[in-house]
Amino acid sequence: MIDDKMAKMAVNTIAAYCVLHRNCNDCKIMDNCLGVECVAEPFGGLHSYPDINIFEKTCQKKAEKPIKFDEKMKESKAFMAYLWALLEEVTETTIGDYDRQHMKIDVNKYGKVTIDLKNNTGRVVAHGEAKCHPNDTFNLETGVKIAAERMIEELKKPLHPRNDDVYYCIEDYGPVQRICKDEFIDRLNDVIGNCFNNKTILLEHEKEIKMRKEKILEIIADYMKKE
Repeated sequence: MIDDKMAKMAVNTIAAYCVLHRNCNDCKIMDNCLGVECVAEPFGGLHSYPDINIFEKTCQKKAEKPIKFDEKMKESKAFMAYLWALLEEVTETTIGDYDRQHMKIDVNKYGKVTIDLKNNTGRVVAHGEAKCHPNDTFNLETGVKIAAERMIEELKKPLHPRNDDVYYCIEDYGPVQRICKDEFIDRLNDVIGNCFNNKTILLEHEKEIKMRKEKILEIIADYMKKE
């Protein structure tokens, strides 16, 4: 059964078609509207409904994204080896077997390259992706380079560790590796930005972390004195 909404959509669709063509001699439905008097515009006797769409807007499927990459290539060990070698080239680092166990690089058929870095619990702690515009030509090297750069930028940010996450932090005698157990020290390190996945990046922030730590410990000491 056709309801009121569908009937109104049909009226709106015919009215929109008529306004668009404005040529009765070339109209494909002219024979069916001869009984309707055209007033100011074609099909002027037919009033559309402003609160209802036409069929094209509600029923027409969106154009599918163009295919940019043959995903069957990922079944080839040689191609995957090339993908890892490309990642090493753009990051100027050597990615060992241990690192590969904690990283995932992927390319989908639409030309989106993603790189994920996982920690000891399997949680993604740094993500980078590059999407190819539908109108652009896909370039794998460019995609890997952009995705790697974005993943590294995320890696440089402090980590917010969860229970059992391994992280690096600055303690009194330098950098140490800890396993988060949701203890006071873990929460304190999180608050002052003293949690990182990478020891080298941590050391770049050592001075500012120590200053934050001293400041917050002073605040805690003052609060305890008042109690």
